[in-house]
Amino acid sequence: MLLFSIACAHAPPAKTVTGLRLEVVPPDAELTIDGQVLGPLSSVPLEGGVLGLSPGVHQLSLKAKGYQTWRGEVALGNDVEPLKVSLVKK
Repeated sequence: MLLFSIACAHAPPAKTVTGLRLEVVPPDAELTIDGQVLGPLSSVPLEGGVLGLSPGVHQLSLKAKGYQTWRGEVALGNDVEPLKVSLVKK
C-alpha cells in the first residue's frame, strides 16, 4: 500500500499598499506627518515609491529653507493617492 501526501502551497495574500505617492519641489523638503518629523524627503523610506500610511486622516507639513511652509490634511482610503506640492519661495 502506497500513501501519498500532497502539500498544497498557498500563496500568502498580496500585501495591499496604502499611502501617498509624493512629488515635492524642492525634493529635499522636510516632511512631518501627524506631528512626527520624518526628515528630508530624500531620506524617507519609500516602498515602491510610496510612503506607506494607514487609511484615515493625516496632517502633513513640508518645509524647506527659503520657502513658505506647506500644511495640509489628507484622507486616505485603501489605495495609493498621489500628492504633488510645489513650495512657494519666500
